[in-house]
Amino acid sequence: MFRRFMIRLICLLLLLPLFLLPPAHAASWSWTNGVYPGVDYATRPHVSGKTDIHLIRVDNNYVGVTMMPYVTAKNEAGQKTSNFASAKGLQVAINAGFYNMSNYAPCSIVVSNGVQWADSYDSNTYGQFGYTADGRAKYIDEAPIASSLQYPWMHHVVSGTPVLVKNGAVVANLHSSQACVDLGHCANARARTGVGLSSDSRYTYLVTVEENPSSNGMTMNQFAALMVEIGAHWALNLDGGGSTTMHVEALGGMVGEVQGGSYQRTVSNHLGFYVASTLPDYICKQAAVDNPSALFQDIAAGSWQEPIASAIYEAGVTNGCSSSPMLFCPNCGLKRAHAAVFLARALNLAPYDNPTPTFDDVPKGDPNYGVIEALVRSRVIAGCTETSFCPDALLSRSAAAALIARAYDLRPELYEGVSPSFGDVAAGHWAFTFIEALRHNCVTSGCGTGLYCPNENITRIEFVTFIARMMEIGGQSHCVDENPLNQAEETPEAGETDAPLDPEPLDPEPLEPEPVDPGTTDADSTAPDAGANPLDEAGQGDLSEDVAADTQSGARVGAPPMSSCGAAGQGGGPLASLALCAIALCLAMRRR
Repeated sequence: MFRRFMIRLICLLLLLPLFLLPPAHAASWSWTNGVYPGVDYATRPHVSGKTDIHLIRVDNNYVGVTMMPYVTAKNEAGQKTSNFASAKGLQVAINAGFYNMSNYAPCSIVVSNGVQWADSYDSNTYGQFGYTADGRAKYIDEAPIASSLQYPWMHHVVSGTPVLVKNGAVVANLHSSQACVDLGHCANARARTGVGLSSDSRYTYLVTVEENPSSNGMTMNQFAALMVEIGAHWALNLDGGGSTTMHVEALGGMVGEVQGGSYQRTVSNHLGFYVASTLPDYICKQAAVDNPSALFQDIAAGSWQEPIASAIYEAGVTNGCSSSPMLFCPNCGLKRAHAAVFLARALNLAPYDNPTPTFDDVPKGDPNYGVIEALVRSRVIAGCTETSFCPDALLSRSAAAALIARAYDLRPELYEGVSPSFGDVAAGHWAFTFIEALRHNCVTSGCGTGLYCPNENITRIEFVTFIARMMEIGGQSHCVDENPLNQAEETPEAGETDAPLDPEPLDPEPLEPEPVDPGTTDADSTAPDAGANPLDEAGQGDLSEDVAADTQSGARVGAPPMSSCGAAGQGGGPLASLALCAIALCLAMRRR
C-alpha cells in the first residue's frame, strides 16, 4: 500500500510541469506582403484571451508608387466603410474619428482635400493625424487647434482620443487620463480602431481589434502596447466599438467580424488610401520639415543628416532627388542603378563603353550603361544573376555591404575566420565577410544593438553616410583594420551608426567581370520595381535615389514591425521534456 502511495506521489510531482507548460500556440503574426505595392497586411488570431487583430502597414515611401490618402468630405458623411471605399475607389480604408450618432457631426477636427468640415472643432483631449497635400504623414498631440488654418499642412486629417503612444512609449496613466474619463470604457475590453506612425514617418499603421464571440477586444492600455509592438512611434485611438471596420479590396472587402458577424455601422468619417503606380509627378515623400536646411528642404537644419547630405552634394556624388524645390529624399529606398552612379562618382570612375553588354537588363543606350560597365570591369558589381543587374530593384543592406567592401578593397576574404559581430548575420550568410569587413573597418555599427538588418533595404542617407565616411567628409571618418584576424571582436553598441572607408584607387587596367554565385550575389532579394520614377534618370540632371534611413542614435527607422516567419511556442522546452520523462518513469514503475 505504502509503495503504491509513493509511486503515485512521485508521478504527481513529476507530472506537475505539464500544468506549467505555456499554451501550445502562442502569439504569432501571419503576413500577406504586397497586398498592393507598398501595402502589407497581417493578422494575429486568438491571442491574449481570444483577440483577433488586423494590421495594415502602408509604406509612404514605396518606390514607384504614390499612396494617395483620402478622408471623407462633409457631403460624404454617414457611409459604411466598404461603401465609402468602393465609391471613392480606395483599396484600403478604416473608420476614423468619433462623432455624434444623431447627425454624424464629428467630435473634433476633420479635413478633406484641404477643406475643414464646417461643424468640426478641436477638443484639448484630441490628437490629429493626417497628410500634407504632397502626401507626407504628420501628427499633432493634444495641443489646442483653433482651425486647420493654424496648421496649413492639414490637407487630409482625422482626429481621435486618447493619444496612445508618444516617442515610442505607451502614454503614462492612460486609463486615468481625461480622455479616458470622458470615454468611460478604456479599462474595458472593446473593439478598437487606431492609427500609428513610425519614427521616420515612412510607415502608417492601420489597426483594428475585433470584439465578438471569438475575440474579446482590448483595453486601452493593451491597445497602446500593441501599437508599440508593431513599431509605432506615435499612435492615436480612433472610434471603436461597433464602428470598428477595416476594408481591404484585394482581400474581398471587409476583413474580420467586429461584433458577431459581417456587421458595418454607418459612420461619420474614414481614412483610406488609393495606391497609384507610375504617376508622372511621383517623388518619394518625406516627413514635413519645419526648419529645413540651407540646401535641402526635406532635411532639418542642425540634424545629423544635414552635414552628410551637404558634403555629398558638394562632392558631386548626388544632386538630390529634386531641384525645384531642392530635396534629398533621405528616407526613400535606393535603387541599385543609383547606388552604382553614386559609387562611380565617389571613386571618380569614368564610364566604360563595353562593346558587349554584361547584363541583359542594362543594354547599350541605357543612361547608366557606362557607369555599371565600369563598376563590373573594376570588380565592384557582380549583378543579381549571371545575366541581370536588376537596376530598378531596391538595394539591400547586405548588397550595400558587398558594394562598399569591393569598391574600397576592404579584403572581405580576410574575415572568413572571425566570430560574427551581429546576431542576425551568421557565418554562413552570403554577405558575412562583406559585413564583417565593414564592421572591422568602422564603416558600420549595424542597425541597432548587436544587429545589422541584412535583409532591410538601405536608404539614401545610409548609403551616402557609408561613402561620406570613406571620403572623410561631412564630419565622418573611418578606421583601418591592420590585422583583422588578430583584432579583438567588439559588439556594436547603441548610439553608433553605419559608415564606409576612405576611397582607394581602383586598378585602371580592364578586369574580367567577377563570376556570380547565386548564393553570393550582391543583389537585393526584392524583384525590380515595376513603377519607374521619372526623376530617377541618371545622366540627366538631378538623380533621385529612394531611401529609408538609419538614425545617428543607432536605431533602425522604418523597419518592418515584426517577423512573419517562425511559429512561437512550438514544443515545450525543458518542462515538456521533464514531463515526458515523468510519464515514462511512472509507466515503468507500474510495470514493476
